[in-house]
Amino acid sequence: GTEWDCGGGICGYDYVIQCDEGGGGSGEGSGSSGGGVNTLPTGGGTTTVASPCKKFKKQQETYPDLKQALINLEATKTQNHENGIFINSSSSSIHDLPTTSVAGAAVGMPDLPTGVKYKVAGHTHDATGPNATGTYSIFSWGDLSRVASLIKSGQIDDEIFTLYLASADNTRYAITIDWPNSFANYFDVTYVPDDPTKNFNSKKYKELKETEDEYYKDGAIVGSGKIGLATNPQDDLIIFLKMIKELKLNVSLFQVDPTYSTFTKLTLSSNNTVELGTPCN
Repeated sequence: GTEWDCGGGICGYDYVIQCDEGGGGSGEGSGSSGGGVNTLPTGGGTTTVASPCKKFKKQQETYPDLKQALINLEATKTQNHENGIFINSSSSSIHDLPTTSVAGAAVGMPDLPTGVKYKVAGHTHDATGPNATGTYSIFSWGDLSRVASLIKSGQIDDEIFTLYLASADNTRYAITIDWPNSFANYFDVTYVPDDPTKNFNSKKYKELKETEDEYYKDGAIVGSGKIGLATNPQDDLIIFLKMIKELKLNVSLFQVDPTYSTFTKLTLSSNNTVELGTPCN
């Protein structure tokens, strides 16, 4: 395969730079619902990442209790706080994420033990939220940035990792990372490429905050064009798909059935309607 040299942290740092020869480096179309394997550049070499369908299959074969654990987790979405589960490389057991009984407290992806690789993580967005109007019907910006930080610290198993979400809005999603280093670098603010003496990129932090504010809001005004705590879940889905496409985040979003057995890839058409891929079973 082609050897890629993206200049260490440069590839993926600029929001639009792609390390590819023919314009396909954004990863769109990669991780399709078929079997197969995607060979995606991640900076400084070639990395082979399993297709999402293969990730789902491997999870279910390796962790036969996962389906029921996710079903049980989803049943807690009516509580006044988020709950979560995870599997890491320290054992094959399914663990509960640290939680709190404080209403509106977001658990999601908290600080987790170091020295292990996370294989699966799932969490809820509860029915209460910070102002009793509920929580996001789709993955939050914080969910994405937390995964990015785990990738950056080498704590994600690229060949299997999936993040699940069940919301009180009766939505059920899974997300896989198709181009891990590019995804992590997008959110990384720990350095300034032009000045190695600076370990915090305040300019990029500000840009990321502005981008977050472009797609998310904390209010509940329906029809504002932003993902809010009480906005329409179908509108939220369209905005989220638009966001991951426009920002070239190189992730795949799937709709999950109630038994956590069937995964259907969701993409956005040219006229901003949601298209369903061939389900992974």
